[in-house]
Amino acid sequence: KMPQPETNESSTKPIPINGNPSWHSVAMMGTCISLFVQQILTSPTSNDRDASSFSHVLFPTILSLNAVIAIRLLVAGIIFADLFRASMLCVFLDHRTEYYPGSSLKGGAPIEYHGMLTQQGTVWSGLLGVASFTMVTWFLEGSFFFLAGILPLLDDDDDEKNDRFVKSLLVSIAYTLWEIVCPCAFLITLVVTFVLWPFAMEAQKQGKGDGQVQLLSRMGPLLAHNLNVLAIAMELSLLGGLSIRPDHFAMAPLYGCCYVLLAWSMKDWWLPQLPKEEQKSWGPQFIYPFMDTTQGWTTTYSLLALLTVLFLSHWGVYGLHTFLSRVASPHLYFGAAAKGEQDEHRAMRFAGHCGVVLMVLFLLCRFK
Repeated sequence: KMPQPETNESSTKPIPINGNPSWHSVAMMGTCISLFVQQILTSPTSNDRDASSFSHVLFPTILSLNAVIAIRLLVAGIIFADLFRASMLCVFLDHRTEYYPGSSLKGGAPIEYHGMLTQQGTVWSGLLGVASFTMVTWFLEGSFFFLAGILPLLDDDDDEKNDRFVKSLLVSIAYTLWEIVCPCAFLITLVVTFVLWPFAMEAQKQGKGDGQVQLLSRMGPLLAHNLNVLAIAMELSLLGGLSIRPDHFAMAPLYGCCYVLLAWSMKDWWLPQLPKEEQKSWGPQFIYPFMDTTQGWTTTYSLLALLTVLFLSHWGVYGLHTFLSRVASPHLYFGAAAKGEQDEHRAMRFAGHCGVVLMVLFLLCRFK
């Protein structure tokens, strides 16, 4: 039996007709987008980023270039396989958003995901399965690791003009993806671990069902919420040690703003399996409770807080890269040849870099 829509008991607001965002949320997003675009367009170009950057290996005596390439392509393969499963093969997945107290939205709407190749699946139902911020970022991260894996294989000695242009374009795309997914991966894991998991556990304790807990406990979400940040930490600490430019701090927040606009535009499109009248009875829906447009200034403050976390995550990644390059491994970045280095010292540094990955695993990741 299809559950009937219920309004949050704590809400005294009238049910919204359209769920459009408030003027201050729109003004804040418009201002942020303008500032971020201006920052990106005025950032100086860099001439030190080429395909050879992706051939750099932090510990060549422990991990060869071929091993680094294989690890990157393996990560990309896992991500694309999970995206294929979510969009094509997912038989049924039921997502029900419970909104915060004070919301005027109707919680518990049956948002269903059906893979495109399943019996009940359609193109739109399959796309909904990969329409969350996590899954869109998951796709971008997989694209980055795929490009980072194939760029070292390109022939740098080829002087063909067209080939140089293609390689330059691929390098630009790869670095853009890198500077977007680094902060976003940390944001996703932080929000899931410290916001969504506690919210789901509290809903379970209050007798609202354990759907959110079961959803977060599935293998696909566990990969997208944990492997995402672990893969970034591995790239920074153990594989190539790719840099992130401090003056590109607007890349990830601009991407976040674009996703907020996408979420606003999709508020009436999450229940395609229901008749039109029943869709209207449920009203606007969001898959994240903090994107609820009926909370007034609380929504604006929440979005601003998320953009701030993205901004701080960019500087956190930059600080981590600086620490690893200038403190943990100064010989690799300041010209002191590693060839004469004793094996035990090299092993100690490698163990220290592994410690960074383990720190991310134990402090940020959550599996149950």
